[in-house]
Amino acid sequence: MMFLQIFKITTPLSDYLQTQNLDFVQAYNQISCTYTSLIEVKANFDDIMKAAKCFVNYFKSKIENHEDQIEIEIEEELPIRRKKTIKRMSGELALDEYIIDEIDRFRVTKFNYTLDTILKSVETRFLLHKELYLELECFYPRRFKDIRENGVPSNALKKICQLLPDIDRDKLKDELVSFATSWPLISKADLHNAYDNLDEINIEDEWTDVYFDKPQKCNKDETCNICLKCSLRILTEFNMYSIQYKELYIVYKYLLTLPLTQVTCERSFSKLKLLKTRLRSTTAQENLECLFLMQCERDILNQVDGNHIIDKMCSSSQEMNRLLSL
Repeated sequence: MMFLQIFKITTPLSDYLQTQNLDFVQAYNQISCTYTSLIEVKANFDDIMKAAKCFVNYFKSKIENHEDQIEIEIEEELPIRRKKTIKRMSGELALDEYIIDEIDRFRVTKFNYTLDTILKSVETRFLLHKELYLELECFYPRRFKDIRENGVPSNALKKICQLLPDIDRDKLKDELVSFATSWPLISKADLHNAYDNLDEINIEDEWTDVYFDKPQKCNKDETCNICLKCSLRILTEFNMYSIQYKELYIVYKYLLTLPLTQVTCERSFSKLKLLKTRLRSTTAQENLECLFLMQCERDILNQVDGNHIIDKMCSSSQEMNRLLSL
């Protein structure tokens, strides 16, 4: 029952953290709500114990009233352990009192310990880095319209400049505002588009095109123009980093080295275990690694042409060519 309450609270957060192009402001808000909810769960130990007892009694009655005589013994109370006597050394005045009540012992050693570990992990991994998450969101193109209209917050970019001491904060803010203002046009810089829209330049329409006509993730055929990589690509392709956006270019390169911008959530361990359990006895190490990547990186696999794979297999041997050729 304890883990049921924990998973009920943490599962929605876990699902959101695995989404593509994560909004870090919204993610931090959800993390804060999850942290508060876990604290409330820790304070409601008595209610959880009552729910656990109701659950045990319900299934015990179900088993007793079952048509088939099922020999299953369900314990309604926690097992009582033998009291340990702690030896006192000569001259020692303190007496360590051992917890006698089993419910209190479970609350202290299991329930509180588990929740304290989870809360500490959430705090150290997320809550202590609020400033970095908020500043990171400023560099995403999805926030450029807000920056263009309202500017950069006065207390923003302090953490970034602490991590990169050589960066001039005032100059970085000016470059970010300038880049955000120009983004709707420079992100669609194309010779044919430039001539087609020569007499019709509308910033608001450009913003609509950027955010509604683009895919939600970059691929080999098309860019999304809403991620950090697209911003860096624009700076690099059009040589804007040499003089115009020098500070901004350094920051983008640094942000793209941070794990939270590049690494997906931990979803590989269960897949690896599943593959090793089912295929390890019949699969070589090289093939196992390939299958592992195919299972975890489905979005990349979907971009591969199936006919190209079949042609590749046909060229590997005459037998495969005979079986796969039409």
